[in-house]
Amino acid sequence: MGEIAQWKSAISALAKHENVYCKVSGMITEADWQNWNATDFNLYLEVVFSAFGTDRLMFGSD
Repeated sequence: MGEIAQWKSAISALAKHENVYCKVSGMITEADWQNWNATDFNLYLEVVFSAFGTDRLMFGSD
């Protein structure tokens, strides 16, 4: 959790602005290609879902 504390704080600050949305994209391309699994992304997804809610999240692909 310590690794993402600063990122989580920044995401939370951005989410306070109601006109800001979040696009979730590129998570797999930025992961360790040899060793990732789907659960590696849960913590990050929990942060953005909590901060932005479902109404201000978008999903995209590379």
